[in-house]
Amino acid sequence: MIGLAHTCMNLLRAAVFATAACCGVGQSAGATEQIELIVDRGTRGIEIFLGMPARTAITRFGLDPALLTGTGGAVNFADFGGGTWDIGDHLLAGVDVRIGRAAAEFEATSLMVHLNEQRLPFETPIDGLTAISVCGVAQPATPPTLDDLYLYAGFVAYPPNAQASLQLTLPEAPGESLAVTLREYGPRHAGTVQRLHLVPGEPLTLGARGWLFSPGVILAIAALIALLVLLRVFRRA
Repeated sequence: MIGLAHTCMNLLRAAVFATAACCGVGQSAGATEQIELIVDRGTRGIEIFLGMPARTAITRFGLDPALLTGTGGAVNFADFGGGTWDIGDHLLAGVDVRIGRAAAEFEATSLMVHLNEQRLPFETPIDGLTAISVCGVAQPATPPTLDDLYLYAGFVAYPPNAQASLQLTLPEAPGESLAVTLREYGPRHAGTVQRLHLVPGEPLTLGARGWLFSPGVILAIAALIALLVLLRVFRRA
């Protein structure tokens, strides 16, 4: 009986660890770069908001640094006065984005850069809209470089099914895994924060799974199944 109990406990541990791995938990935490992602699913469309160090837009998304910098690598905020949505389009151009099985047609709505010490709250869709709309950054006496800036960008698409799965695959880049802080909102998503780590080339898939397939519920179901097996073994013993 002790041997059977030990086996069942191992099954319970295996179920927990396997479920955590499937949910993006417990993967390598050695990421040196990170992005923030807010997904807002409406009845007709999907909005996504990205926040990241400006340097990450170059190294992970493949954005041409010349779109943000001038001579000598300095950034002049006045150069953005004519609009920045085209830079947003370039930012997403190298990303394979799919809604369901079809390639997604996201259009950039705006892109803003702020000084690192003036980063904005970035947790809700309203935060995302604010971050890509408000430009109150004065040009510092010493022109900043990419490493001094944090970038925010917004995108929108109107697919046939706004609740379908959403998958983003960034261009492959050498280096450590990429840390992603994700918040998803919509009819079946409450904005619960998820922290994931993606190895280079690994897609980020956001399923239209709702609460039933959320990481916490999957983990609870796996633990419950293992517990029922354990009780059944003890009854037979």
